[in-house]
Parts: sequence; C-alpha cells; structure tokens
Amino acid sequence: MNIIKKIKLLFTENFDDIAYSNKHLFNFKKLWIVIFIISSIVAIVPLVFFALIDLKVTGTALEREVEMKTLHLTSNSSRFVAFFLDERKLALDFVVSENDYSDLKTQNKLDKLLQDLKNTYGGFTDLGVIDSNGVQINYSGPYKLAGKNYKEQVWFKKACEENKYITDLFLGYRNVPHLAIIVKHQINNGGFFLLRATIEDRFINLLSQLEISEKGDAFIINNLGILQTPSKYFGKVFNKINIDIPEPNEETKVITKSFKNNKELIIGYIYLKDTPFILMIVKDSKEFSKPWKQSSLDLFKYLLISIFVILLWTFGMTTFFVRRLRATDFRRIKNMEMAEQANKMASIGRLAANIAHE
Repeated sequence: MNIIKKIKLLFTENFDDIAYSNKHLFNFKKLWIVIFIISSIVAIVPLVFFALIDLKVTGTALEREVEMKTLHLTSNSSRFVAFFLDERKLALDFVVSENDYSDLKTQNKLDKLLQDLKNTYGGFTDLGVIDSNGVQINYSGPYKLAGKNYKEQVWFKKACEENKYITDLFLGYRNVPHLAIIVKHQINNGGFFLLRATIEDRFINLLSQLEISEKGDAFIINNLGILQTPSKYFGKVFNKINIDIPEPNEETKVITKSFKNNKELIIGYIYLKDTPFILMIVKDSKEFSKPWKQSSLDLFKYLLISIFVILLWTFGMTTFFVRRLRATDFRRIKNMEMAEQANKMASIGRLAANIAHE
C-alpha cells in the first residue's frame, strides 16, 4: 500500500464498529489537521519573519552604501572643480601683484602674460584690464573687446565690491558662453583696476573628465538652477533644471528625488565656496537596485524551497505520529473489549456455579 492510500485510509477509516463512549476524542482527521497546521506555522513563521528582516536590512545597507559613494564622489569632484578655479584665481592675483598697472596697459606685455597663463594652466581664453570706470583699456584675446564699457554689468559692480570674484556662465558681448575670473587691485593714486580673464570650453567640459557610471550625471548649476555645464538628464547649458534648488549648506548632502515617469534619482550636491556654483552628482537609483532585486529574487526562491521542504517534513511526521497514535488507541480499545469479554465470561461462570450449587 503506497503512501497516498495510507493517508486516504487515515482520513476515511473510522471506528464506528467499536463501542466508544466519547467518539470526538478519536477524530484523527481533525487531530492530524490541527497538528499539521500548528507545526507548519511554528516552523514557517519565524523563517519568513527573519527572511523579511534580512531583506529589509540588506536594502537599507545598499541604500546607505549608494548614498556614501555618491557623497564621496560629490565631495571629491567639488575639490577638483574648486582647485581648477582657485588655481586660476591665484594666478591672476600673482599677475597683478607682480606687474605694474602701466605694464598691464601695454599690449605686448598683456599678450605675453596671456600666453604664459595658457601654457602654464590652460583654459584661459582672453585677458583684459578694466579701469575703475568700467572701460576695458587693454585687451588680449580673439575678440574685439578693447574699449568696451562694463560699468552697468552686474559682475563689474560685484567685482568692485570684492577683491576676487567669479561670475556664473553668461554670453556677454561675444555671445559665447563663458565665465570670468576677476581680480581687483589697488593703485598708488588711490584708485583701482580689474584684471579679468575668461574661460569658455575648458570650464563647460570640465566635468566630462569625471568617471561616473553609465546612467550617472555630473553638472554645475548656479543659484537660480541654470545649467553651467551640460547635463545628461537636463540638457544643455543655460537650461533650467526641474529640481528645487537645495538650501545653502557648507557640507556635502545627498537627497532622493522622484519624477512623474517613475524615475528616482539619487542627487549629491555641494555649494562651491566663493563661487555662484552648485555641483551636483546624479545617479539613477534603478542602476543600484538591480543587484538588490536579484538577491531578493534568489532569497524568495530559497524561501519557497524551504517552505516546501518544511511542509513535506511536517506532513510526513504528522502522518507518522497520528497513525502511531491511532494504532496505539486501537490496541487499547481492543484490550478493553477483551477485558470486558473476559469479565462477562467470568460472570457467566460464577452464575453457572451458583446454579449448580443450588
């Protein structure tokens, strides 16, 4: 008799042919079901509980790891950009401190200085000397900007208030995207002049040197959210990004933003000190959730296999013990019947003895 027939016999065979005083105590079908359910719950619930905890802990650890990597990448990238700007700002400061105002007004001298800056640092497009009235009295570069008056320009007014100033990206008279690094220097007569250098493509393409994941993005915006460098997600320079500008903070921060197309981006950002720039590193969360989803799928498979094994084991053990209990109970009842029969025969014998005696 195979196992299926045995189980079927367990559920169909009864003891109606035996005199029971309390039949429900011998409902082995119900007993089997109760034992099977309780044993399965006791074994499976902790397994599922700890599997869910492991899944949650793994997901949280992965999120923190991604945030930390984004944080470090943003911080390191900000130092790279800050060094690029500070190096050129200090170079201009050195130029004005080592050269007289009269020398800087000389065309040959300014041309030589620009060439030296290009050879040493790279990235410089032109160099100009602007007096306190906003007039560019000397200029070296590819554009015809000598004699231009910048008195009404916002950057000129800010540069006059500060010793060193870096503009955000703008078009200006040349109608080409560029930024200006401006150094203010006092002269002996109590006046001052500005030495202005501009950078074009070198700054715009600065972040292209960073090694970011395939779906990652790195770009710079100004305080108004206008792109200063191209972005994979938000387009060309001068586009406005559709992300709320984060609150100013001296530390590197990481935030998560969700969009209508179900895209979730992890964004690291930092305000670059003494500049109008905010550096942002963007990563697609799906790129990092793939390993977690795969491990979750594997865990789910192993969980199903474990539950199946537990149910199979519980099924077998419950069947074994219930059948043993039934057999034991059956023997007990048979013994009780035999005892009752013996008592009956003894009573008949005593009755016959009494009759014979009479």
